[in-house]
Amino acid sequence: MVSRRPQMRRLRGREVGCAVCGAEATIKTPSPVEGPSHDGCMATTIDQNPDLPPLPPSCHASATDYASARASGDFLLLDVRSELQFDLCHLPEALSVPLASLKESMAVIEAAAAEKDGVYCICRRGIDSQVAARLLHKEVQEGNFGAGKIKAEQIRHVKGGLLAWGASVDDSFPSF
Repeated sequence: MVSRRPQMRRLRGREVGCAVCGAEATIKTPSPVEGPSHDGCMATTIDQNPDLPPLPPSCHASATDYASARASGDFLLLDVRSELQFDLCHLPEALSVPLASLKESMAVIEAAAAEKDGVYCICRRGIDSQVAARLLHKEVQEGNFGAGKIKAEQIRHVKGGLLAWGASVDDSFPSF
């Protein structure tokens, strides 16, 4: 087994007025309420947006599923973490489009995915990537993404995200 060498990175500090990490935080426990990812301290709320349909079971891929697909096909890997997290570590083939700017970046994603066999969304733990995949599914179903070349079933999210990648595929991949 390869041993991991710890890497030290300085992350942003707490944000004074933040409801999650600020001095007078009002959100003290995880809550399944609708809301965007909190980028200041990297806390995430679970998206319960009823406008986004749930992903079918076939669109949930494990890290080893992505590793197999990566070896045998040409897929777009869409990393939806913040730029700060992407800069810390990422898979070399990943396209960085933070979840917060996903809707505005549809043309870029569509161009990158045009000649690919499908799209895999990935994040740190698999929560934001599932939201991204759900959003892409919705856009395909409404005819706003893929121009008929990309089908909804070709869009998957990696369960467990990059933490699962490091644990089950590449134990030298840095975790934070």
